[in-house]
Amino acid sequence: MIKKTFILFVFLSFYMNIGFSADTHIPDQCYNKKYSFKDPLVQQFVDDYRSLMIAYTKAMNEKNPEKLQNLALFSQELGERGPMVAERLTDTDEAQKFNDEITEMAICFADYISESSRQ
Repeated sequence: MIKKTFILFVFLSFYMNIGFSADTHIPDQCYNKKYSFKDPLVQQFVDDYRSLMIAYTKAMNEKNPEKLQNLALFSQELGERGPMVAERLTDTDEAQKFNDEITEMAICFADYISESSRQ
C-alpha cells in the first residue's frame, strides 16, 4: 500500500514537468488537512506534500516556468524522503491514514491536470 502511494507520488512528480494550459481552479477540499499523524516526520512529509500541491497548482495557473522548475526540485527532494517516511509507518492505522491522505491529494491533482490539459 505504501509502495503504491510513493509510486503515485513519483509519477505525479514527473507528470508535473510537462507543459499544458492550467486555467481551471482546483477545489480547496483537495488539499484540506484530513488527518494528524503521531510521528512528526510523517506529519511534516504530508504537510510538505500538501504545500507542494498547492504551490504547483498556483504556479501552473500563473504559467510560471521558473516556479515550476523550482517546485520540481522540491518534489524530487520530497520523493527522496519517501523511503524514510515509509519505514516509520509501522502502525497499520497510521499507514492507512497516510495512504488515504496522500492518495486523495494526488488523485485530485491528477484530475486537475487532466481537466487542464483538455482546455
